[in-house]
Amino acid sequence: MDRTIAVEVTVSQELYRRMVYFQMFQKKKLTLPLMMAAWLVALGVVAARLAGAYDVLQYSFGRFSYYACVAYLFFPVLSLLFVELQVRRIAGSGRTVIGQSHCILIGEQGVASQVGDTRAEFGWQEILQAHELREAFLFYISEGQALALARGDVSPEQAALIRELAQEKLGDRYRLHTK
Repeated sequence: MDRTIAVEVTVSQELYRRMVYFQMFQKKKLTLPLMMAAWLVALGVVAARLAGAYDVLQYSFGRFSYYACVAYLFFPVLSLLFVELQVRRIAGSGRTVIGQSHCILIGEQGVASQVGDTRAEFGWQEILQAHELREAFLFYISEGQALALARGDVSPEQAALIRELAQEKLGDRYRLHTK
């Protein structure tokens, strides 16, 4: 039985944004908890200072650390804004696959992507890991680069076959995030 799937896809800006956020906050599992812990410490320092629990001048680097904590309170919002600006800048540059139609082939040998006359093939052993999200399949070919296949571009039968192939060929390098 031939288990090859060919899908014509177009990576939307929304899918690209989802990939970036997945890379930052879900794939790298410590990013969000560490960011939140640092934010809570900064909030505690600022709240304690405003409540009069300590005087910043009593500590060496007290004034500096206090103002650093005040600045860090705005860091998560600024980080998200920066990511949004980067996504929009990259999407509008015209130098990525965002908005371009291309073909993704998934089969017994691996995953291939074809844009126009250019074709890139990756055997299953070359794929570092794959993630199945609610809205996409991501096949990582390097630490920060993935081939994306939107779930809306495949039928439920094709999605089941992709999952079966990925689980069989990648083993524990395949992760399901659909809950």
